[in-house]
Parts: sequence; structure tokens; C-alpha cells
Amino acid sequence: GWRPDDLGEARRRRLVSRPRAGLVLALRLVLAGLGVTGLIVVGSAAVAPATSHRLVVISSGSMGPSMPVGSLLIIESVAPDQVRLGDVVTVVLDSGNLVTHRVVGLTSAGSRDSLVLHGDANPSTATEVVGLDRLVGRVVATVPAAGYLVWWFSLVAGIVSYIILMSLLVVLINLLEDEDRRARRERHVWRLLGMRFGPPVAALESGSSLGVGRVA
Repeated sequence: GWRPDDLGEARRRRLVSRPRAGLVLALRLVLAGLGVTGLIVVGSAAVAPATSHRLVVISSGSMGPSMPVGSLLIIESVAPDQVRLGDVVTVVLDSGNLVTHRVVGLTSAGSRDSLVLHGDANPSTATEVVGLDRLVGRVVATVPAAGYLVWWFSLVAGIVSYIILMSLLVVLINLLEDEDRRARRERHVWRLLGMRFGPPVAALESGSSLGVGRVA
């Protein structure tokens, strides 16, 4: 048998399921966004070397607002004789560190041609001379803040946390959808009862109180 209180509970679940559906949609959008972001980052890192490009993350403010910290730079491999004044290039220092600065001069010392580089945000006297043989490439595109994503995905902790977050979202979405399916099954049962036993049960399903204690 059933009690009128059971019908009230079914109605309450139906009302609660409406905002839950919006929450599920929002979580699905977040999940899709994270998935697309992961594919773009991983895909870009994999494809760049095959197209003679390289991804570099800005870690200092020497280039000022045009290339703020956290920016992702797309570096194109170029021949040394293609470098021009005003180009922003990336070079590798003797220490192995990469530096991205603007070319403000070209110089020769004996048989060695060199670049005179300057960071846009550095004092005017803060220039450095680097041999053309240290050239990595020329900056062809800058994506602000995207470097943080590339850096995060380069860490084991970043990849693990990404997988955990995606897994938690999938589990949460499934739990919420299971609850909605359960509520839909209950509504279907009450509609069948209304068709089987007539208007009194249908009225109770809608939330009306007829004073009926039990129907066997």
C-alpha cells in the first residue's frame, strides 16, 4: 500500500529535480570545457615541433605588457639571415636558459655575427649581445595567460589533478542523473496508479489531500 505522505514526497522531488537539471547542464559544460582545453594544450605541444614551431612560456616581465608573465609564445624557426631589427626573438644562453627579447641591433666581431637584444620593459642601457648561432626562433604569436596551462600540464601533479577533477565531475553528474531518473520513475508510477484506480489517486499525486489513509 501507500500513504498520502509518499505522494507529497514525490511532488517535492519533482520540484527539486528542476534546478538539479540546470546544475547537471552546468557541470556538463564545465566538463566539456576542461576536455577541450586539455586536448588543445596537449595537441599543440605535440604538433608544434612537427611544424617547425616551439612553445615558450614567459616567466619574467622584461617584455612588459605586450608579453606579460604567463603568456604563451609561439616561436617559428627562422634562418639567421631572416632576422630583422624590431623582431622579437628567443635565444638560448650559455646557461641553457631561454631569453625572449627584441632585436635592437646587429653586430659583427670578427667572423661571428651577433644580435643586440633588449627587453621592452628593461632600462634602455640593459642590452645584451648574443651570437646568431644561439637563435631559437622568432615570435609569431602571443597568447596571454595560456602559458600557465602549458606549464601546469607539464607537471606530473598537474596531469594527476586534471584527471582527478575530470573523474569527480563525471561521478557527480552520474549521481545527479541517477536521482533524476529515480524521480521520473516515481512520477510514472503515480500516473499509472491514477489510471488504474481513478481520480482519487491522481488528485493525491497532484498534492491534494482527500483524507484517504490507505489504499490496498
